[in-house]
Amino acid sequence: MNSDDPSASAAETVRDLDVGRSVSGSAARSTDAGVVAELGESLRAALATSARRLVDTRVDSPHSTAMLHTVVASALDMIPSAAGASVTMIDRHGAITTHAPSDDRVAGVDELQASLGEGPCIDALRSVGDGVTDVPDLGEGVVPWPRLVPHVRRAGFAAVLSFQLSAGRSAGALNLWGREPGGFTEHERLLGALFADQAAVALAGARRATELTRALINREAIGRAKGVLMERFRISDGEAFTMLIESSQSTNLKLADVANWVITDAETGYAAERAAGTVDPA
Repeated sequence: MNSDDPSASAAETVRDLDVGRSVSGSAARSTDAGVVAELGESLRAALATSARRLVDTRVDSPHSTAMLHTVVASALDMIPSAAGASVTMIDRHGAITTHAPSDDRVAGVDELQASLGEGPCIDALRSVGDGVTDVPDLGEGVVPWPRLVPHVRRAGFAAVLSFQLSAGRSAGALNLWGREPGGFTEHERLLGALFADQAAVALAGARRATELTRALINREAIGRAKGVLMERFRISDGEAFTMLIESSQSTNLKLADVANWVITDAETGYAAERAAGTVDPA
């Protein structure tokens, strides 16, 4: 694992705090005990606050929006330098979208990044290094995104910190915007890495739940379609399933789509027969 990865560093720090050690070495252990203790308390408080909010969020929501809003709100609460935050996603087709922006200013900046094709979240999304984009002062020196930065400054932001996160088939980034130049402290970077991990877990969990729900719906449709075919052609369960598979292959349609077509066709035919008075409505 890359030792420069802030997520790994955060995880190692939390692990070592449990046994009274700091990852910074023996010298730091003796001289920075107060800093380590303060960091440990902040990490525990941040995780506890976020955990309570996550528990209060409806876990059966079909979308991840509520979970991401929780992570973004917790990050803003626990990271003093952050004046705005959001999660951006890029799909396999390259489309970039913003999720759970903390306010309209952040949403506007994210939209500009997507339209201009430049910005911290895009750099973090496409990073092959540690996945962190950190610019402590957007008003000094050569700015990395000359078309975007003037809009960012007008929105009231002077620093940015973005963390890459992985969520299945899509990549994402947690973006933290600072109001004052000077950027984020190492302490805040560690907290940001933890919240980025939480955002990734929320996205992956929501996507997994959606996939499971879709699988159950498809399974039910296939079962109903088999029943229709068994009744219509007086065939066995296995023979009906074979018919569905062969129809799927010959039409290049997904098995679930074929099943839904069979069900819809049967329901339409039954409705027509009822309208014509050829079946008993009872």
